Amino acid sequence: PALRTPSHRVLPPCHPCQMGLCGSTRATLQDQSATDESKNAVATARGALVHFGSEMDWSCRPNADKKRSQSCASSPAHFGFACRRGLKPGKVLPNQDSWCINVFPGEAAFFGVFDGHGKKGHVASEFASAALMTSVSEMSLTLAGLEARLAHRYEQTQREMRENRHLGTWDSGTTATVVIHDLKREGLVTSNVGDSKAVLVSRGKERGFVAEVLTQDHRPDIPKERLRLEQRGGIIVFDGRCHRVMRPFTRSGLNMSRSLGDATMHEICGVTSQPDVQVRRLKPEDVAVIMGSDGLWDMVSPQEAADVLARFPTDKAMSAAEDLAEEAISRWHAATGGQSVDDVTVMVAWLTAANPLDTESTIAPPSREESEDTGVLADTCPEPITVSI
Repeated sequence: PALRTPSHRVLPPCHPCQMGLCGSTRATLQDQSATDESKNAVATARGALVHFGSEMDWSCRPNADKKRSQSCASSPAHFGFACRRGLKPGKVLPNQDSWCINVFPGEAAFFGVFDGHGKKGHVASEFASAALMTSVSEMSLTLAGLEARLAHRYEQTQREMRENRHLGTWDSGTTATVVIHDLKREGLVTSNVGDSKAVLVSRGKERGFVAEVLTQDHRPDIPKERLRLEQRGGIIVFDGRCHRVMRPFTRSGLNMSRSLGDATMHEICGVTSQPDVQVRRLKPEDVAVIMGSDGLWDMVSPQEAADVLARFPTDKAMSAAEDLAEEAISRWHAATGGQSVDDVTVMVAWLTAANPLDTESTIAPPSREESEDTGVLADTCPEPITVSI
């Protein structure tokens, strides 16, 4: 049977066997021409599309870089990413993290990090990365109704994942954190489900860089989350390490209250795909965004990540991301005696043309004049910062 996916949606360019759809449950993915047609449709709507994203990776080597696809010869100078496979005792598992960057030069940049869980978590994160990021990249960024439009895109992706049973997302799922840099209006839009954080890095008054967490981790023990879960039939337990929502009469549980996929937990326990959305106007002191899966944030604090970033010029964003990933992996080894390492994904996106702390840089950061409009993303805004591709 074919995957029931709308024709305009981009799916990961992987063979069905790589998606875990082998044997009697093999499904037919859309052919490459349909994928290219979909990307062209998105590009036509907003301008030239520059795309980078992870691909399914079956390498068995711990700490291996996840493969990536891209639509141009080299990476944008001010963006960096690292996606490293973890290590589980007695198991050989695929990297369940995924990521995606869609850039429309002079218009907007879209960044996504996805951390899968469950037996088919790698499939869930790759599917969500392709479907959600394409869907979000198509939508209008005008302020009116923005939160509702984003919520609809998450709901749409959840529906597609639930309907495509071959993906295995009835008992597997993924986090999703998407950051949109609106280059025209100098705004930042953040949306997320799960526990993959996005952090805004700003120049501090008394120290180099200061970190501010933009996202809310969706944990079952948060009062408003717990209330919804228990009203819908979920049971909240503490397993000695974290709180989990569980189905009645089962031993397995989910350590987050919002996700994509996990269809059984959505239907029986009140887990939801409704994202938290933040919209803010960027200030002159805002310089970068760091995103990551919990493999990064469980070991490296947001402020530590900002301090690491301060050492790198903007054209070394890849080096900054790789350095953060290596630091997290090193701390996992130290904490577990080398027995367990979570998958680690790091994404760095500079919002300015130069690191304001880099005294050797000869490129002055662009000025951001304050708008008289009180709206977060006003229609009359300063000139956009252009992204070097």
